[in-house]
Amino acid sequence: MVIYLPMKISAAKNCSVVLNKILGLVYPPRCHYCGSAFGLFDGRILCPECRNKILLNNPPFCSKCGRPTDTSVADCPHCRDHSYVFDGAYSCCIYEGIIKECIHNFKYSSRLRLQELFSELMCEFAEKHMPINGIDWIVAVPLNRSKFRERTFNQSEILGVNLSNILGIPLMRNNLVRLKSGEPQISLRYRERQNNIRDSFGLLRPSDVKDKAFLLVDDVFTTGATANECAKVLKKSGAGNITVFTLAKSVSPLPLRGLL
Repeated sequence: MVIYLPMKISAAKNCSVVLNKILGLVYPPRCHYCGSAFGLFDGRILCPECRNKILLNNPPFCSKCGRPTDTSVADCPHCRDHSYVFDGAYSCCIYEGIIKECIHNFKYSSRLRLQELFSELMCEFAEKHMPINGIDWIVAVPLNRSKFRERTFNQSEILGVNLSNILGIPLMRNNLVRLKSGEPQISLRYRERQNNIRDSFGLLRPSDVKDKAFLLVDDVFTTGATANECAKVLKKSGAGNITVFTLAKSVSPLPLRGLL
């Protein structure tokens, strides 16, 4: 597995590996979630018990928004009133418990080694449940500049790079870009998210997407407003089928704020 590392981290990779092995003699590696100790050369991120507690999004699920359902449907009651432009969406986990904490630690505490776990989960799901044949390009949802400066990495691009390396689908970089920043989406309802994210994306080379099928990658699917806005930009320039693929899907009700 080829793992993505930001430039300033990859430059120090060799030294850090040696240092981690030395430290491992005194401080053995531990499960990221529960803290149970591993053997010195154990490469796991989570212990088997915690790994098995991750809520996987197993079929049946809605093929339009990816939400778990009782029976397979093309659109479920939760997405039927949403004007989604993308052609389908898949999420490999439910955004609760262990995976939710891991995603938070990855994004906000720079626990970048968690990408190994995320890539494993997403690739296993894609190979079992997704029609990946025929996809021309992977494209990651871009991060706004202020957040990128704060984190020094785009979590969605990291997922996209690793999926590209493992699945053998090329990653389109430096084309889909973020044009403006808005209020953080996490506190907003669907209509508010739509307004907040509207006209936030653009393409530097529109002709490159014409008649191409895309796998649009992000970390979490909540209302789908961000992915939908990206899909609008791609479709407007002539893109073909667009499938959204996220690590996790939020299925809990959003705060009662604004319009549904």
